[in-house]
Amino acid sequence: MKIMVVDDEAPIRRWFSSTIQKLSDEYQVTGSYALAKEALAAIQEDIPDVVITDIRMPGMDGIELMKYVRQRWPEIEFVILTNYAEFSYAKQAVAYGAVQYFLKSEVSESEIRDVLHKISTGMEYKKQGNRAYLAPEVNERDWQQTAKGWGMERDAICAVFAFRNFGGNIRQLLDQASALYENARTFRNQGILFLFMWNNQGSMIGYGRMTELAACVREKEKQSDLSVGIAIGPGNIQSAWQVIKQAKHALAYRFFKPDAGVYRYDQLKRQGTCRIEEIRKEYRGVLECMACWSYRKLREKTDLFLKKAGLIQPDEIEGSIDICKRLTLLLEEKGFQKNPDNSAQVDLSTRELDDIGECRQLCMDFIALMEEADAPSNIKAVREAVRYIQDHYREDISLSDMAKLSCLSPEYFCRLFKEETKETFGVYLMSYRLKRARELLRTTDMKINAVAAQVGYSTAGYFSKIYKKYFGITPEQEKIKK
Repeated sequence: MKIMVVDDEAPIRRWFSSTIQKLSDEYQVTGSYALAKEALAAIQEDIPDVVITDIRMPGMDGIELMKYVRQRWPEIEFVILTNYAEFSYAKQAVAYGAVQYFLKSEVSESEIRDVLHKISTGMEYKKQGNRAYLAPEVNERDWQQTAKGWGMERDAICAVFAFRNFGGNIRQLLDQASALYENARTFRNQGILFLFMWNNQGSMIGYGRMTELAACVREKEKQSDLSVGIAIGPGNIQSAWQVIKQAKHALAYRFFKPDAGVYRYDQLKRQGTCRIEEIRKEYRGVLECMACWSYRKLREKTDLFLKKAGLIQPDEIEGSIDICKRLTLLLEEKGFQKNPDNSAQVDLSTRELDDIGECRQLCMDFIALMEEADAPSNIKAVREAVRYIQDHYREDISLSDMAKLSCLSPEYFCRLFKEETKETFGVYLMSYRLKRARELLRTTDMKINAVAAQVGYSTAGYFSKIYKKYFGITPEQEKIKK
């Protein structure tokens, strides 16, 4: 069994490598790497059976590495290393399919032996289960010859499942398919596992039954990241490849709807209202906004573009996804050019953009970098003052103190603050405190005087007076309303 170790701490790498080599001659450490990027390059040259990786590393982290690798090589198992402060990340890693996670400070040789034995046993079971049901690589050029070899006749009714992140037993998958269709075969194409089912005669099984089967497979495999695209259609050997492509297009919708899990081509065909030319037009609109540096319009245009991109017709979805990623990379480049000092340099060349939500967040982050770089220093001072209020509103804050922190005169600071926020400093501070107070009154059982003190008012009576003036009801009435 081939094992790779990835950790930015050299002593950790050496300890794991030496420990694993001592456990069994069957275990071979094929590489030890400090960076996930280096490990990824090595995996492409020599695929390991197991990757033991740290969660937190410079650049691409362990979870990103695992997601990226398992999309392409779902057979690779992952063991995660973590520190006390990273348990939430570790749980996330298990959700993505990690076999186990260990605390670096407490992991023992026996625990490593147990988890590697567990993985080795599972691999052997899968080999036995799948030996007669291997999924060969099939492309469009070979399709007709392959289908004839399977016994597919001239006219048939077929259905296709396209799986992403399928790590289960192929034989069991075929057994489940046989309940609906006379014939079933599996094959791979461009990293996707396909289940191709057909009846040479008889009626078509509808999308409803096929969706139930897809949901059953996801439940049986207990893989939260397993996605299934479905397409059904009549067709001869020549046209059946079109149904296969439709299932692949449906699966691609996981980029826009990552939580759906099952994607039906027929539904997506009905819901798709945009063609690729409309998406390109919206993209050009974003580029025009970028040229004139109106950041409000740039945000609005970017958000509109990303929403429209998800309404693409399924046959053109790959083009729409490509444009979304292209925009993200372009905004990254512009953001880092304008604001290199405040950029946590994200290397998107090795980072897989998994879904539209991640693209949107990154786009907005990069626009913020550009806006921050272009904002005059005095406007930056006001924004820093706003952040200071939001962090320290419980404390005694005065206009003169804030002006001093900003290295501006109180009069000039006051004018700038109102121009930027549309409120005076005093009104903004009071408003922010009272809104925080309302949250506490609605969500906790704290007494009125405790709430007042919590938001920066030493006198409960004064707090109650301005609270009623601002909201129209007293704090006591607010608690009763809760």
